[in-house]
Amino acid sequence: MRFSRSSLVCWVFGACCLAAALSACGHKSEQSSSKAASKNKTPEALAELDLMTLEAQGAFKTLQPVDIDVVNDPAYHGGRKRFRGYALLDLLSVVPQNVLDGDDLQLRFHAADGYMTSLDVNRDLMRNAVVAYEDLEAPEGKRWVNFRKGKRLMTPAPFYLVWKSSHDDEKLPWPYQLLRIELVNGNVYDAAFPYHEERMTPGYTIFKTHCMSCHSINLAGGSLGPELNVPLNVTEYLDLTFIRAYIQGPRSFRARSVMPDFNELSAQEMKQLMDYLTVMRESKVCSNAKACERQYDSTVN
Repeated sequence: MRFSRSSLVCWVFGACCLAAALSACGHKSEQSSSKAASKNKTPEALAELDLMTLEAQGAFKTLQPVDIDVVNDPAYHGGRKRFRGYALLDLLSVVPQNVLDGDDLQLRFHAADGYMTSLDVNRDLMRNAVVAYEDLEAPEGKRWVNFRKGKRLMTPAPFYLVWKSSHDDEKLPWPYQLLRIELVNGNVYDAAFPYHEERMTPGYTIFKTHCMSCHSINLAGGSLGPELNVPLNVTEYLDLTFIRAYIQGPRSFRARSVMPDFNELSAQEMKQLMDYLTVMRESKVCSNAKACERQYDSTVN
């Protein structure tokens, strides 16, 4: 689901195209022969901001850049950093206010490497967010300082969502290599919820908190890591003992893995997570490779 280029440009420059833009945002779904994966309305994309395209078109020229000091930057391993960028709320000012003030809205952030994370629309919280386009500590002639992630040397370019320091820093999304921001009506992870076994909700919550930004269940989530439910559930081809050990220490299996250790999960939390992964075998949105490709295409076009 996304706006056509003409619809997005229409929104950005204030032409009266809201009805046309919304009608350009269609959604198709494919029924599965397994138990229904979701009882709720399929999330609907109301707006999409392609940041690089908007920047190239000069849409940000009227925005006032802001400088931000970050005390505990997660990408730079907890160091202090200074960035320049645009306030997130200022970027969202291109979206009609009657749309932005709707109920049950989320922002979905898409990064170049497939990482995807979301944030409930909350103006008080979003006042602390800046979409950075420049590291003020970068060498002359450069916009960014690289950092190391696993075996790779990474750059946050083109954009990096950063936050004014708060006690909830670790719970906030910090996507770098940010390309697109979507405004979505509904739960973007709805297809991954265990509606057929709601007692598994604690495991779903753990997966959503720690895993969903990189991995997907029923194609809901990030694509940096592998999909874990369709067409085969991860527990159908890997032993639970191995999965548990890998989650707790991936670098014990793969040197300098980009996947972090999750050894802070308690034994109970790990069991809840394994139970959730196992029970999702009964709730798939597609059952073979071709069907899953069609299902995925229907959610991004």
